[in-house]
Amino acid sequence: MLNLLGSLQKLSIGTRGYATSIDKLSSFGVINRSKKLGRGRSSGKGKTSGRGQNGQKSRGDGKIAPWFEGGQTPLTKRFPKRGFYNYNSNNFAPVPLSRLAHFIQQGRIDPSQTITIRDIVRSNLVHGLSKQDGVKILSDLKPTTQLPPVHIEASRASKSAIEAIEAAGGSITFKYFNKLAMRQHLNPEKFRTPIKDAQPTKKSDILFYQKVEKTMQDRASKRKADLE
Repeated sequence: MLNLLGSLQKLSIGTRGYATSIDKLSSFGVINRSKKLGRGRSSGKGKTSGRGQNGQKSRGDGKIAPWFEGGQTPLTKRFPKRGFYNYNSNNFAPVPLSRLAHFIQQGRIDPSQTITIRDIVRSNLVHGLSKQDGVKILSDLKPTTQLPPVHIEASRASKSAIEAIEAAGGSITFKYFNKLAMRQHLNPEKFRTPIKDAQPTKKSDILFYQKVEKTMQDRASKRKADLE
């Protein structure tokens, strides 16, 4: 330890064309004291406190909005607006099946259990869902990609992804989550008293989950009839 300190003291640091050693460094100038304003004219910052005589900057906080252009119509108002933001739209995090198959091959996701949104997030296949409403399974499988038979629980899925999962011998179910239900699903240890499963409230979500439940039941019964 003493040898290390001795070597550090002998170390020279070159800054701005001159060299100095660590033992000669000082803390002078590191802490900047705030200016003392309004303490008499002899202080140099008395009377107007360095703000000048008159004007907008001498009154109040003296701040001017960055968009202010002296009273003329600002640039943000001179140009027309296009489009709008749909507050009723759903934003889902995409989960490609190729990435899912890759994570399964690496052992980061267990295919023997039902793959839930919690498993997808904790494996870092999706990095958080604070600004999303769930996950959507997408199909981008290549002919060389091997997808094992998996059982997935997700918010949405594309038609091609459903067909690819069922062709591999797996299944998929859909479950609705609101913000609070998603938080409990991802971190159940933070909820002392479990809350009930959320039910869709928007008309579009209600119709989707009703339709998809009936569709998946029909597809399951059709596959069962084909096997018989």
